[in-house]
Amino acid sequence: MSDFSPPKFQIGFLHPRYLHTWLGVGLMYLASWLPYRIQFYAGRGLGRLMHMFMKRRVYIADRNLALCFPEMSLLRAKRW
Repeated sequence: MSDFSPPKFQIGFLHPRYLHTWLGVGLMYLASWLPYRIQFYAGRGLGRLMHMFMKRRVYIADRNLALCFPEMSLLRAKRW
């Protein structure tokens, strides 16, 4: 039998250095209440924005897809 207990909340998590984390959690919680269609378009827009600014990550993802699926062309594996 496992003696598992969930971690306890620590008062130190309310320190101002965790403010950005709490804001992010709060925004995700609020976004979860939005209709699915709005979530979809917001995620799509955020993905396109990240695609523009994170070129190195795009290259890494494209390379991983090319290595995992060599029979697929890069144009088919890439959905942009």
